[in-house]
Amino acid sequence: MIRDEDISDTLKSIDELTREKLKSVRLDKYYSESIYVSRFDKDTAVYVIPKRDATLNGSQKWKDTMREFVTDTYQYLKEYYERENSEAGFLLTKGSLDGK
Repeated sequence: MIRDEDISDTLKSIDELTREKLKSVRLDKYYSESIYVSRFDKDTAVYVIPKRDATLNGSQKWKDTMREFVTDTYQYLKEYYERENSEAGFLLTKGSLDGK
């Protein structure tokens, strides 16, 4: 069960992040809800993997994100998994800078 404090902290973090002009963002499955996706402006592409019980209830941004997932799932997943490539590159760079 997700606590209200966790949701509040997460929303504050997302609000801080959305102050920056972002081209795209990829969110963990934990954040695949309208309340999180709708925080990003209309020009930011948001990539999430919907939860099993996801619905289309929510903001227009959420509906557009889910429509994109359904209409071109392959391309959508290709974009989503760019996250793994950037995280792997970050960890590789961090490890080499730490001398490990």
